[in-house]
Amino acid sequence: MTNQRSIESSHTLLTKLPVTKGLSRLGVSLQITNTSDTISLVRFTDPMPDGYVLATRTTDDESGWSALSDGRLDGAILVSPEETVALTYVLADPQDPASPVEAELGDLPNVEIVDSVPVTPESAPSSPVVLWRSSNDERVPLVLREPAHHPAVTDPTSIEGWVVEGLGSRFDDLDVSDRITDQSAAFSRSKPVIGIIAHEANADAILGTILRAREHGFAVFVIYGGDGESEVIRLSRRLGAKIVEPSASARGNVALLERSLSQAARDAGYPGIVFQLPESSRIDYERTLAAFASDGFETTAIPETWSASPEITHVLVGIPAYNAEGAIGAVVEDATSFADQVLVVDDGSADATAERARAAGATVVVHERNRGYGGALKTIFQEADQRGAAHLVTLDADGQHDPADVPKLVQTQEHADADIVIGSRYAPGSMTRLPFVRSIGLGVVNLLTNLSLGRLAPRRWVRDTQSGLRAYSSEAIASLAAARDIGDGMWASTDIMYHANAEGFDFAEVGITIRYDVEDASTQGALSHGTDLIRNIGRFLERTHPLLLLGLPGTIGVIAGTLVGTVGIQQLLLDEPSMLTIAAATVLGVVGLAMVMLSVLFHAMNLHPFYDRM
Repeated sequence: MTNQRSIESSHTLLTKLPVTKGLSRLGVSLQITNTSDTISLVRFTDPMPDGYVLATRTTDDESGWSALSDGRLDGAILVSPEETVALTYVLADPQDPASPVEAELGDLPNVEIVDSVPVTPESAPSSPVVLWRSSNDERVPLVLREPAHHPAVTDPTSIEGWVVEGLGSRFDDLDVSDRITDQSAAFSRSKPVIGIIAHEANADAILGTILRAREHGFAVFVIYGGDGESEVIRLSRRLGAKIVEPSASARGNVALLERSLSQAARDAGYPGIVFQLPESSRIDYERTLAAFASDGFETTAIPETWSASPEITHVLVGIPAYNAEGAIGAVVEDATSFADQVLVVDDGSADATAERARAAGATVVVHERNRGYGGALKTIFQEADQRGAAHLVTLDADGQHDPADVPKLVQTQEHADADIVIGSRYAPGSMTRLPFVRSIGLGVVNLLTNLSLGRLAPRRWVRDTQSGLRAYSSEAIASLAAARDIGDGMWASTDIMYHANAEGFDFAEVGITIRYDVEDASTQGALSHGTDLIRNIGRFLERTHPLLLLGLPGTIGVIAGTLVGTVGIQQLLLDEPSMLTIAAATVLGVVGLAMVMLSVLFHAMNLHPFYDRM
């Protein structure tokens, strides 16, 4: 460490040095110089010197001094071309913050430039934003004074810029709604707005999204779904974002919060809205705008990381299709915006499905005969594995799934470290309106599937076991490509669940909305589909858990037969024999015993290596 620190980044020079005159107390000055030819908004973070704390004023009289310890300053300051802006703060002794420090300031720790982005005068905050960030990541806004109005300044002509005075929550003049006005009107209405659902856990990334969006000329709408006051909302407003107030019913409901943002964008006259992902990853604006152009009023942001390695297929969208010529073209066109490659497996269609998929830009693999939904999925897994896809997202060919949900699934997979992410009709954020009969059938199938998987604990429960919109990691892709236990029928979704569970893969779910009003929806009836699924669950249990499927009911039958037989013997001893009782005891005992014996036989076969190779 030295008595002066300088750092340069992105045409910005930041110098940190002790203040030697003009203050009645020990102080530090940060001098930020913009060497570019455009106005820049500079974000920085600055730790306190060792052995000192930040002095803050708690009352309006000279003696009212306190201190903030175990933290650092975070700030954002607007700097014009070739201009230097200064920020000064006062130091105190942690043992006696009210008394001025007489000693000279020693070595200074490094200051860091977080980022420096060009902005337009209309889109920039009108005054610096400086926060105290504690060691436990809590942030408090700080009041800044001009030197002439700060009690520690003895010579205002010697101190330039702003001086940190005290905690914002203790001063009426930090009401940011009075100091900073909404500047969304400064942006062109030709671009969609960036919509952000704010949460405290990722506040820094959210603020970075706001700064970068404004750099690219986008207005930003922010909504907070939590309760009470939110620091991230106050800071977002100070950075020029428009704050959308949620209704009481929308708080905590992602789908309703997105609807509120979307309506606010419509009311303000914007052509649409791009929803930022929950993780607030850096947005690839070129790809996102291309997706918006083909996706309608609402779309989802595409992260920069998807384009980081052009030689790698980061996201492959796989679509199994059968006689889907009416919808496949539009589905492929929409999916192309959210994938590096779109693969369609034409499962022996009798119409022009393959031709229309190719015309829309998809890579097409054609089955000479119809192999079924599961057969098409197996081909997709094999093709994705051969192409080295980092993520495979499967969706249906009938238009029920929204390809704009693809980034949500992929980002969840990357951040939750889940091998399979399911687009769920039951997870928070879904606005799916299930037909009544289908909802009953799905409820039964979901229950039976989770029971057969042994996922009894609520935290391990998979809410939507039958959704076709799923994201698979490269490890899951490789395993499923080589799997021999996935059937060819519509029940393949369940088979995939069984295989993934057996291999120890982790599941995650993301709320999505599925449409059931599309013209070319699947033609298989809900009753027929449900019957096939339940039959498949039964076969799975017979194959993997015969003691549960046959042994448990058989044991119950033997016990019931014994009890009924006991009653029959008592009746016989009382000279009141009942043929019905004797027959019931016989049937229950014989059938129960047969089921127990079969369960033991099947269990032994499952354990024998000869049958395991079959």
